Amino acid sequence: MTNVILPRLLILFYLFLSLSKALATPTAIYVSVEQEVLSNTGVDRHSAPGCSSAASSLGLTHSVLEPLVTPSADEFCKWLEANKSKRKNICFYSGETAKVPVFLNMPAFSNQFGCDYMGPLLEMAGVEDKVWKTWDESDWTEVSKTLAGIARGEAIVILGKDVKPTSHWRVDEFPILKTLMGTGEVSKITGYRMKLGLSPLDFSKL
Repeated sequence: MTNVILPRLLILFYLFLSLSKALATPTAIYVSVEQEVLSNTGVDRHSAPGCSSAASSLGLTHSVLEPLVTPSADEFCKWLEANKSKRKNICFYSGETAKVPVFLNMPAFSNQFGCDYMGPLLEMAGVEDKVWKTWDESDWTEVSKTLAGIARGEAIVILGKDVKPTSHWRVDEFPILKTLMGTGEVSKITGYRMKLGLSPLDFSKL
């Protein structure tokens, strides 16, 4: 009996040692990852040299990579460039007063100052509302820079009491207009604050 049990115990002991060793050995786990190329199939986007020409000619671009804009925004920028000699003085606007956006009063301000502004220019260029309403920040940045870049003579701006620091007026348009004043292409920048009426702006505080 002893001769039978002893070999079995040795076999069990060997199996126990083998199993313990196997459990103590680290097991490598490999996770397979596949890179997914995301594409915006709804809008065809491409580099638009036409949109950036006005700003880049003033030395205001900070990257060798052109922003990506939609074709419709690119075409509008090119239209602005091609028709800049036909434009009246341009009115810029930004912000709101008592939660009333300045742009709601731009038709009246445009008549008062005899200037063009973004809304009618989009209509003249044949850009429908349903088109420009799809533009994102990159599109509006390039459009704003181009609009400021074609300004000549007196530039007029109507601002609300509240204007965001990141607004296109502060970030894109005003810096370009100041540069154009330095070259003499813009003679002056006249600003107004929208209150119950209009009041002159002190640009040294902007």
